[in-house]
Amino acid sequence: MLTAAVAQERERMLGVWKLEAFEVEFQDTGERQSPFGVHPHGYIIVTADGRMMALLTAEGRPVPHTDAERVAAFRSMYAYSGTYRLEGDQWITHVDTAWNEAWTGTE
Repeated sequence: MLTAAVAQERERMLGVWKLEAFEVEFQDTGERQSPFGVHPHGYIIVTADGRMMALLTAEGRPVPHTDAERVAAFRSMYAYSGTYRLEGDQWITHVDTAWNEAWTGTE
């Protein structure tokens, strides 16, 4: 059962969120990188029943026409869906389907 505070936080998260930036921070050095460019594309959709879906693609990603370009396109995106829960200030997801099945733990 959800506490009132958790239910209120979950309510604030509901909806469709447009990605504005994507950065990776290396914990050992504090260095930050934008591996998908300064202006990546993407959305996260959060539902009231505890499901979420995310799609992230690199900026300037061309339409692939060859096998090599399709490999590059695969490497310049993330897409996954699953369930989520809030625990304190942590957002925790259980990925059940993804563009890369290694993320689901069902490889």
